[in-house]
Amino acid sequence: MNRTSYATDVTDAQWELIEPFVRPTVGEPGRPAEIDRRWIVNGVLYVLGTGCQWRNVPHDLPKSGIIRSYIRKWTEDGTIATIHAFVLAETRRAQARDAEPTACVIDSQTVKTAAGVGESGYDGGKKIKGRKRHITVDTQGNILDVVVSPGNVTDAEGGTYRLGTIAHKHPDIEKAWADNAYASIVDDIRTWYGIEIEIVPQLVDQHTFIPLPRRWVVERSLAWISNYRRLVKDYERRPEISESYILLASIHVMLRRLKPDTSQAKPWKKDRKDREDTIVQNIAKAA
Repeated sequence: MNRTSYATDVTDAQWELIEPFVRPTVGEPGRPAEIDRRWIVNGVLYVLGTGCQWRNVPHDLPKSGIIRSYIRKWTEDGTIATIHAFVLAETRRAQARDAEPTACVIDSQTVKTAAGVGESGYDGGKKIKGRKRHITVDTQGNILDVVVSPGNVTDAEGGTYRLGTIAHKHPDIEKAWADNAYASIVDDIRTWYGIEIEIVPQLVDQHTFIPLPRRWVVERSLAWISNYRRLVKDYERRPEISESYILLASIHVMLRRLKPDTSQAKPWKKDRKDREDTIVQNIAKAA
C-alpha cells in the first residue's frame, strides 16, 4: 500500500529486527493472513506516539478494531515481551555491555486514569488518583520490566513484586539503587533474591529536582516514555495492556538507537554530516 510515512513508523532497518517475531505463521490451518504486519505495527506506534482517539486513527492505517485486537493478541501470547527482550539484549550489546544486566535502578510513576478505567487507587504521596507504574531500568536507562498497579499500592509492595520478577528474568542482577520509599524491603530482597539495594536519599533541604546518583537514570527513562502521548495518562481497562504500551514505547526508543532514521535528523545535524562526508571524500581523492 502506497502511503506517506509518519514520524512514528518503523524504518526498513528497524522492521528487519522485529519482523521475525510478528511474521504470520505459515503452514497452519486457517485463513491466510491478509494484513501486512508492518502496517499493523505502524498503526500501533501511531496511536502510542500521538495519543489520538481510536475513532480518529487515519484512514491509511488499519482500523482501530484491528489495531486493538493485535495489541491484545500480542500481549496475551507474549509477543511484545519477547520482542522487548530481544531488542534490549541487542541494545545493550551496541552499548558495549553484556546482554544480561548485573545492576538496575527502580522507581515508580503515578499517572491519572481516564474515565471508566478500573483498578485505580489514590496515591497519598503524590496526591493523584490513578495507576502506578513500577519501573526497573538498567544502568543505561533501558527498561527491563514494568508492573502497573492501582495508585494506592506502595512503592515497597510494588518493588518487592517487581524485583522478584527481575530476579527471575535477569538472574545476574546483584545490585539495585532506589529512593527512601524502598528502605523497608532492603533486608527481605537481599534474603529472598540476593539483590543488594542501595538507598539514595534526597539531599538535605531539597525542594526542586536535582539529579541524584544513579536515580537520575530511571527519572530520565520515565521522561522518555512520557514523550509518547498515549502514556501521559492511563486509558486502558486492563493493567497488562498498559504494561504492553510501556514496553512498546521502550522497544521504539531502543530501535531508534540501534537503527537511527537519518531522514528525521535535525537540519544542522544533516549539514554537519554532509560536510564530514565531503571531507572524507576529498581526503580519499587526495590519497
